[in-house]
Amino acid sequence: MAKLPQCVAGLAIAFLLSIAAPAVAQRGSGAALFAKVTQLFQAGNYSEALPLAERLVATAEREGGPNHPNVATALIVLAAIHEAQARYADAEQAYKRALAIYEKANGPEHPQVADALARLARLHVSEGRYNDAEPLAQRSLAIR
Repeated sequence: MAKLPQCVAGLAIAFLLSIAAPAVAQRGSGAALFAKVTQLFQAGNYSEALPLAERLVATAEREGGPNHPNVATALIVLAAIHEAQARYADAEQAYKRALAIYEKANGPEHPQVADALARLARLHVSEGRYNDAEPLAQRSLAIR
């Protein structure tokens, strides 16, 4: 059963790479770091990926400011690594911060907001927190 969240998180990272890599590449130094974190994550090497993901967040903050959408993208990557390690409280914190950034930058009805809501809902389902997951999933679906 523990493999399911890792598998889902792995698919999430692969999907995120396909949509986020161009944006991260435009920001310069984060592109290579993003690629390395993704490679380590996909290989299941979470212990090496984690500090690089933290560095990715710091790089995005430094280059775009604390509320730039690239920070949210980096936080999603960080959260997925935490989730794969069953560090749910850390994952939740990162997902919530990413959600807040996306809402502020793009508005409450943006597809990135829907994605962040869905990720947070999925995390809550993994924890058995169905009452917390349901309104997030419903809001995500309403946006989509």
